[in-house]
Amino acid sequence: MLLSLLLNMFLNMLLKREDLLLSPEELIIYLRLDIANSTLSASRTSGMLGDHIAPSFVYVCQKPYYHKSEADKWLAGLESYPASSDHKSNGSIKA
Repeated sequence: MLLSLLLNMFLNMLLKREDLLLSPEELIIYLRLDIANSTLSASRTSGMLGDHIAPSFVYVCQKPYYHKSEADKWLAGLESYPASSDHKSNGSIKA
């Protein structure tokens, strides 16, 4: 794991970009996805993650990485839903 993080840091320095590269594990943590690494791996083959188009990725040294900026764009493109049941009442709560 430490070697993977050091490789990632080296790749980011090599690219000389502010856009960081995220490993699949780092992407899952960064986006707070409740999925297994194997699900993300399958999405790279199928092009779909659930009912949505999977985030784009690049191969570096035969390993998949995700650009942080692309992950942010992918997340922003997903439809958002309310996080509580307040939306069901439409603001008309009766006592």
